Amino acid sequence: MAYRTLDGTAIGGKNYVKSEGSLEWAHQDVDPKVIEVPIIDDDVMQGRKMHFDVELHSASGGAVFDAKTDGASERSLARITIVDDDAIKSIADRAIGMLGMNQQTVKLGASSWGEQFREAVSLGGEDDDGNPTKPSPLEYVLFVFSLPWKVLVAFVPPATIGGGYPCFAIAIIFIGILTAAIGDLASLMGCAMGIHKAVVAIIFVALGTSLPDTFASKSAAQGDPTADAAIGNVTGSNGVNVFLGLGISWLLGAIYWTVTDGMQDPLWVATYAETIEYYAKRGEAVPKGLVVPAGDLSFSVLVFSVCAVLCIATLGLRRKLYDAELGGKARWPTAIFFVTLWVIYVVLSSMTAYKIICPSGGVPHPLATPPYCEE
Repeated sequence: MAYRTLDGTAIGGKNYVKSEGSLEWAHQDVDPKVIEVPIIDDDVMQGRKMHFDVELHSASGGAVFDAKTDGASERSLARITIVDDDAIKSIADRAIGMLGMNQQTVKLGASSWGEQFREAVSLGGEDDDGNPTKPSPLEYVLFVFSLPWKVLVAFVPPATIGGGYPCFAIAIIFIGILTAAIGDLASLMGCAMGIHKAVVAIIFVALGTSLPDTFASKSAAQGDPTADAAIGNVTGSNGVNVFLGLGISWLLGAIYWTVTDGMQDPLWVATYAETIEYYAKRGEAVPKGLVVPAGDLSFSVLVFSVCAVLCIATLGLRRKLYDAELGGKARWPTAIFFVTLWVIYVVLSSMTAYKIICPSGGVPHPLATPPYCEE
């Protein structure tokens, strides 16, 4: 009969040597036969146990398989488990270990500055066998647009230096600088094109700051069989944006307000002229504090909350029906539904920004450009 190895979470050629061959027993020979499958040892921390299968098949000469064993009566399967014995050496290794992911399926980056810059200016890639692939026309276009950014981020220290801590710290700084630059560029584009700043924020700024999370979630889903890291990245990044991003920015704004006496700012005076007049008539001092006009924020938050609930409910339903939140059955209808929720949020929020709809009361004035709300 013949035997061969089958990939599981362990990958042939990376975690073990793919093997195949045949086993033969003479008449009345009951001695055990040995199948040797070399394990590839490395210094990479996989973070969890991995496995592959050895399959016996194509029995001949009167040999048969037991139908009660794994593989039924057509074959026999033996599962081999590889236990990781490598030490955790860096912050990246520890993160992958906590996520239960296989580092063989996760590309951590280059090992030196020189390699980073070479990758930044290189076009094309390799297939699974290591052979170079020909770039597509779209890849040429994306390469031209992304080249300056790729060269810029190549200055971040490689993850192999200092256990990954310099890479982590400087990458956070670069992300902050690029996020600020994206926000300013989007504002300038909106100003030049005559687009409302709220619409610029919910479309262009949001896309520019969220697409990195999208690709990070894609990589996490590909490197993790359960895709837990992908879902955690999405919810975690939004939590950081709301709680840490808004919290720190408002704290700094309050400190700046106090130090510079923001109530003397002409924009604040023009915005709250009625409030100032109200307290002046009463002979009272205007309450001092950082003021951020909410505008139609409550409506946008309400729409976002409804879409978020529908999204989470969909994930729960998929878990019940298909035993998987991502991928598997009905993945395309699910993806289309999620994109539709985003489009609904953008459209409703944009219509509110342009006063096409008036959730706070009133009706759109039909002759105004853009429309404004009449009580």
